[in-house]
Amino acid sequence: MTNLSALSDRLDQLETQAIQRDKQYGDYHRPLFDQSLFHCQSARLHPYVTEAKQTFDKLVTQVKLAPNHAQVSYLAEKLICQIDALKKELDSFDVRQQENRQRPSQQNDLSQLYQNLAQHQTWESQLKAIVTQSEQIYSQATGKDKGLSFQKLEAARRRLQRCQQAKLRIEKHITYKERNQ
Repeated sequence: MTNLSALSDRLDQLETQAIQRDKQYGDYHRPLFDQSLFHCQSARLHPYVTEAKQTFDKLVTQVKLAPNHAQVSYLAEKLICQIDALKKELDSFDVRQQENRQRPSQQNDLSQLYQNLAQHQTWESQLKAIVTQSEQIYSQATGKDKGLSFQKLEAARRRLQRCQQAKLRIEKHITYKERNQ
């Protein structure tokens, strides 16, 4: 039960951070997480923490009642994935805010666009490797692991697609800038 209380404490910490972030910065322009991980599709962080707490409550109930090992395993893994996603979002948000403050006002110059393009190309190759690895894991998975590995594979594919779309926008912007200089 100490693991469950540690998870509960961690969720409380995440909730505090999410509320603070939401108050300070408001809404994102789109939902933050994939629907396979969270059912809610909010532009704020706190509703996702609330959903993770609901997953935690289901896990506790399942452990106390009749511990169906498959269900307990599924809920535990889902909760850990939700907590990890929330933690990464909060951590990366701080980094993104620092980067936004450090950017020069003339961010659209060609050298900056080329740097962004190079960064996106690096991310694209990393994401391709993640998709390949996820496909291998999915092809080898069986039973309950197959569903979770499929969700991870789809999430990786969507990340790759978003990265490629962003890269394409940068390339178009570079072309536009070069033609209109």
